[in-house]
Amino acid sequence: MPTRIGTQLIGQKLPHWDALLETATRAARLFTPVKYQSLDIAITAKGPVVIEINTGGGFDLPQNAAGKGMLTDEVLDFFHSNGVTRI
Repeated sequence: MPTRIGTQLIGQKLPHWDALLETATRAARLFTPVKYQSLDIAITAKGPVVIEINTGGGFDLPQNAAGKGMLTDEVLDFFHSNGVTRI
């Protein structure tokens, strides 16, 4: 069902949520060599469909959604352990 502009998402339940998590996990495992990836997944009437897997991804969306920064010591350690030297 389409969502109208201005519709609040908080408190809403996404359809096919368990299937979406399973799809995301399977797709991420297929691309295990890509250590930092993001997925675009559409929720269709028949279930989730992977649109694309991106190498990397923006930091703005998760930070805006959580209302806080994400460059914690744990995240820095992850990047450094995977060869990132400049952040």
